[in-house]
Amino acid sequence: LIRYYYETQDETVLPLIVKLKNYMLLPVEQGGVATTSPEGNLWIEEFPSHPASFVLNGFISSTFGLFEYNKLFPDDKLADRALHDSIESLRASIKHYDAGDWTYLDRRQKPYPKSNDAYTAGYVWQMQTLWLISKDPLFLRTSLRWASFFDDVNLKTDG
Repeated sequence: LIRYYYETQDETVLPLIVKLKNYMLLPVEQGGVATTSPEGNLWIEEFPSHPASFVLNGFISSTFGLFEYNKLFPDDKLADRALHDSIESLRASIKHYDAGDWTYLDRRQKPYPKSNDAYTAGYVWQMQTLWLISKDPLFLRTSLRWASFFDDVNLKTDG
């Protein structure tokens, strides 16, 4: 909707954008999609479940949404705080999505499921974008590490 607004300047969507941001930050217990990560930080669920699933790419996409929202509504202190908290949460949790030779999709229950090739490639780009947004070298290092998995494991061999 934010992109739609930028393309059309249709101001009728602005209240809906605010409403969606509020829903993103509403705790799961109150009907929203925000929960607490195992590390004790804000986590925005892609799809709420019990127990929480902590899907990485969905949370990163939510963080990007908050970043875009903050550019559109720079005076929204709650959203600004949520963006900061989301980036801090990713800093604290990112190591738990590294399987040593690949990436994990979520942390709903052990053993955590490994991501497929498309998700891992997406993570590489998401980490680079997080680095651009936050300037935190952890995200750049993680992007480079996870990109190396495609070269370090021989995906092109049979069997």
